[in-house]
Amino acid sequence: MIIGIPVWVGRKLHTRYGHLPQHKRNMVIAGGVTASVIVAPVVASLAVGIGVPILLAYVYGVVPLSLCRSGGCGVSTTDSGRTDSHSIETTSHQVANPSIGPSNGELSMAMTGSLSASGNHIDRVGIIRDESDR
Repeated sequence: MIIGIPVWVGRKLHTRYGHLPQHKRNMVIAGGVTASVIVAPVVASLAVGIGVPILLAYVYGVVPLSLCRSGGCGVSTTDSGRTDSHSIETTSHQVANPSIGPSNGELSMAMTGSLSASGNHIDRVGIIRDESDR
């Protein structure tokens, strides 16, 4: 932002005041770029000082709440309203430590030569997914 704003202002002023004589146009561009060099750090600090806390609040506040409301945080309710832990069904292909998932070797063996990025290889590993997860 500190470099980009003065460049952007200079280009905008150059195209806007292209009809002026060269000396006046250069003075306008130099004044605009100088002003933007002074203003750019203030704009950058406001963007960081306000934008980063808002982004962190969204990522760590709104997103987890939204995931839990949609049933993605590992807890689901039954028809009677009781809360049960959400279980993932797996086939007989078990991983040594299920909390970290299969290693790259196990995934490549389970992919059976498919290089698709569509997520279908996850089903071949043995995780059965609901349609709501897709």
